[in-house]
Amino acid sequence: MSVKSLPALAADLALAPDASAALRAVHEELSGDDRRTGFVLLTVDPRRNALVNRQLVEADNSSEAALPPYALLALDHLPPAVQYAVLAGQRFADVGDQGSQYARLLGVDAGVGDFRLLLKGIVFEGALAAALALYDSGRRSGAKLLEKANPLATLFELSYARFYERDARFEAVSALHDVTTRLRAEHASAVSGLEREVERLRAAQRAGTSDVIHRLRDAVGAAEKRAIAAERRLVAVEGQVVNAVDRLERTHIQLHQQDSTLRSQAEMIRQLEGRLADAEKVSEPLRS
Repeated sequence: MSVKSLPALAADLALAPDASAALRAVHEELSGDDRRTGFVLLTVDPRRNALVNRQLVEADNSSEAALPPYALLALDHLPPAVQYAVLAGQRFADVGDQGSQYARLLGVDAGVGDFRLLLKGIVFEGALAAALALYDSGRRSGAKLLEKANPLATLFELSYARFYERDARFEAVSALHDVTTRLRAEHASAVSGLEREVERLRAAQRAGTSDVIHRLRDAVGAAEKRAIAAERRLVAVEGQVVNAVDRLERTHIQLHQQDSTLRSQAEMIRQLEGRLADAEKVSEPLRS
């Protein structure tokens, strides 16, 4: 397999559609025909604080039965110096004699014989986003292995940053879409609830207005009945007053007539008394 120059490899990585394709490019450039050397991309599981080999599980379906849901390596299980180096993301750190054991935890075939495993963190904005595992089960010296692996890892980190930012944008857009959808649903639910409440209030208002109208109609009907009864009583009283006035007028006339009769009789009595007095005066001399 021909060895590409770093600019040519950088151009290929710039055209890579995803992180898997970029990893495959640098892996092939590092290993060539030697399958005992290569790169493994490890993502970070923040809930478990572990490095996860998802590439192996996703790439080879036959391995899923032999591996856990994800082949992972807890950061706390690493030697402290290696753990600090991974979190800093500045260099490859050799895990030492336990490389084959850590490789098995990550689902990497360590084979038999000498095996080296080196880890390098990929840090964005001060946080560990992923890690590169460099393994070698051949006879390469550490200096020669790192001399070839370091520039390839740097190019992959630059390419991975592009995919990481793209995925972050997609996640942000997806989160924004979810929030917008949820807010729209809550807004629609709130508007629907308000519309139902307004309709309930309108119905209650209509029912209340109908009750008021019925009560007013009943009150008006009762008032009309009372007015009719009062009018009838007034007519009756007016009739009684007219009859009483008529009787009073007739009584006054009768009294006036009686008074006139009494006066006439009194005048006749005075006249008779005067005549009687005159007759007695005339008869006295005759008696004497």
